[in-house]
Amino acid sequence: MKKVNLKIVAFALMSTFLVIGCEKDDIDELRKRQKSQEEQLADHEARLKKMENLVATVNSDIQNIQKLVDGLQKKISIVSYKALEDKSGYELLMSDGTKLTLKIVNIKKHTDGMYYWTLNGEWLLDAYGNKIPTTGKDGKDGESGTTPQLRVNTAKHWEVSTDGGITWQEVTDNNGKPVSATGKDGKDGKDGKDGDANLTITEDVQFITIVYQGVTYKIAKGSASTTIEKVFVAGGTFQMGSPDGVGDNNEHPQHPVTLSEFYISKYEITNAQFAAFLNEQGNQTEGGATWLNIGHNDCQIEQVGGVFRAKAGKENYPVIEVTWYGARAYAQWAGGRLPTEAEWEYAARGGNQSKDYTYSGSNTIGDVAWYKENSGNATHIVGSKQANELGIYDMSGNVYEWCSDWYGSYGSAAQTNPQGSASGSARVVLGGAWRSDTDGCRVANRRFSYPYYSDNNVGLRVVFVP
Repeated sequence: MKKVNLKIVAFALMSTFLVIGCEKDDIDELRKRQKSQEEQLADHEARLKKMENLVATVNSDIQNIQKLVDGLQKKISIVSYKALEDKSGYELLMSDGTKLTLKIVNIKKHTDGMYYWTLNGEWLLDAYGNKIPTTGKDGKDGESGTTPQLRVNTAKHWEVSTDGGITWQEVTDNNGKPVSATGKDGKDGKDGKDGDANLTITEDVQFITIVYQGVTYKIAKGSASTTIEKVFVAGGTFQMGSPDGVGDNNEHPQHPVTLSEFYISKYEITNAQFAAFLNEQGNQTEGGATWLNIGHNDCQIEQVGGVFRAKAGKENYPVIEVTWYGARAYAQWAGGRLPTEAEWEYAARGGNQSKDYTYSGSNTIGDVAWYKENSGNATHIVGSKQANELGIYDMSGNVYEWCSDWYGSYGSAAQTNPQGSASGSARVVLGGAWRSDTDGCRVANRRFSYPYYSDNNVGLRVVFVP
């Protein structure tokens, strides 16, 4: 039996342990490298995802702004809008069926327990790259139930409003100093260039006005209120018609007329308002013609699925292709009546506030009227020119307006609340229209049309008696 050399055995064992130890070190190193690569890959994927989100946000903003531009160009209108649940902006329903989301300045709580301003969900930074705190000088945070708005004032400092833009105060840092929106080099800091990047939405019966990213968009409402805005006209006496040597023969003789007080619609009746009437009453036939000549190519109201509606973008344009019978039926349905010729002329002249203008509200026709020289051969949104002395719009130009009177000759005797001729074959239309010349838009100018007739330049407004 051979003698075992213990030295050789010990060396072999030591070599084995060294090899095993080296392999273990290599495996640990490989694991570290693998973990590092996995972390780098995860970071790369996160960056890629953030970039994709950023691109999507930019594309969304571009689409949103394009929608607003389309609205500005009267291609589409706004049917309705509502605030988002988190109060970070608004969702608008457009007349083409799409929804538009506008995000705005808001407040967000940070992990440090402080509240900071955000814009479109991202921290709003000052010129030095620091988040802007909402803490006021009294040490209380600025969290508010109302959606705040930011802007840059003339001193290049951020200002905030939490009451819808009524009052503004400078944003201060923790030391009570105003937060600058402009860097030391004089260049705008991040978002400093967007000093009016706040979003505000206001509306009246005709328009929704949006201030978004510093640009103002005044867009027609796609679903105008069917409520008629009224203007009070105090009673008084005026000279009806034109003096000798002025105007057409049928405007003579000029004669004194005394009227009692009344209310008159501030705007010409719109397609949206007339469509609401048709949905309740139907498009009935009277005098041998339907109230609305809906089959005419120029008509801006359509019937879809049994429902009458204004054609997209035409909601707040004056209704046209309506007969005198249809105009009368609408006025009665609205709780009023058509104006008499005397009431119409008195209101067009500015009532007891009259400055004796040639046109309703001015001697410069382009200031108050859409007529053949500026209309582009089409009607326009009501109320888009200047109002007259009483705050009434479009009584010169845009569309002629039906009156209740039979058309007839004037007399020279003084009258009180005249109702026009006792009989006749045609009704009075006044005011001129988009295709009229300057003469046709004068407040004293008189025209007529047959009651069963409709046209693309004749509409109406309504009078209400107290």
